[in-house]
Formats: sequence, C-alpha cells, structure tokens
Amino acid sequence: MQTDSPHRVLILGGTKDARLIADALVAQGLDVTTSLAGVTERPEIPAGKLRSGGFGGAEGLRRYLQEESITVLIDATHPFAAVMSRHAAEAAKGLPLRHLRLERPAWQQQPGDQWITVPTVEAAAKAIPQGARVFLAIGRKHIAPFFARSDVFGIARMIEKPDEPVPPSWTAGVRSASGCR
Repeated sequence: MQTDSPHRVLILGGTKDARLIADALVAQGLDVTTSLAGVTERPEIPAGKLRSGGFGGAEGLRRYLQEESITVLIDATHPFAAVMSRHAAEAAKGLPLRHLRLERPAWQQQPGDQWITVPTVEAAAKAIPQGARVFLAIGRKHIAPFFARSDVFGIARMIEKPDEPVPPSWTAGVRSASGCR
C-alpha cells in the first residue's frame, strides 16, 4: 500500500511521547500509523492512523513492516515494554528502513537517596518495610503484590482502575491518559 508521502512511519506507541511524535509527523504531511498494545480501555488517540493489538512476535511485525512498505519504525513504547522493543529490533534487522528507539534517561541516584535494587515486582512489594507509607506509580497489571501488603498504607497512581478491589489501606488514584508520559 503506497501513498504520496516519501515515508511511511510506524510508531510503536502507548506513551505521551509517542502521541507527540505522531502529531508532529502528521503535521509535516507524513503517513503515520501508531500501534497501541490494546490494553488501555480509553487511550488518547494520536494524529494519523491507529492500529491496536499485537503483531504476532518479531516475525509478525516484520511481515507487517514489509506488507505496509514502512520506511521508518519508531519504538516509543513504555520503558517496561522490553519484549516489544526486542521484537522491533529483531523485525527491523536487514530491512530497508530506519529504526529509531526513543529511550528516556535512567533515573540517577542522588545524594541522600536510599535505593533498594530488586529483581522483580514481587520482590519490590516484599522489600517494603512493615507499616510504611508508599507512593506507587505502576500499571494495574503489576499492582496485586502491593495490594496484598495489608500491613502498609499506600497510594497507587495508574492510568486505569485496577482489576481487583482496592484494599482499605490503599488508595488508587486514576488519572487521565493525557497526564502520563
């Protein structure tokens, strides 16, 4: 499927950054499709075309890139979307396209910080001291181990309401997608 635009862009999105990139590229007259994973019930829709759902792994994405004559692939997924980013890199190998990966700088420990490094979300929930007050910015798919901690008090900030009931010692603050990066 060819268009008059010299570039056909696929943005792997799901972040505010992806929406801003799509809006800017469409304003420049490029043919842009943003792909969302399809897990957010009411996503904020970027300019251009939209597709939702998976590709079927790296091979499925590679097929899509070829069938749609994509010339620029922009990975602007959430930093936790490591599998999708890996699939994008594998799919782009050897194809005649530009592959860009938007990466946010990692947080840097500052003087006075007390960081604890843990390997999993479950380990993070276990590392919280008993009776602690917690502010948590995490997706609803990863909230269960924290909600299981009835001995802590917390505020969980997320895009959508969690699937499970919010325990009495927790408050779930749901914000609009436009406020997220």
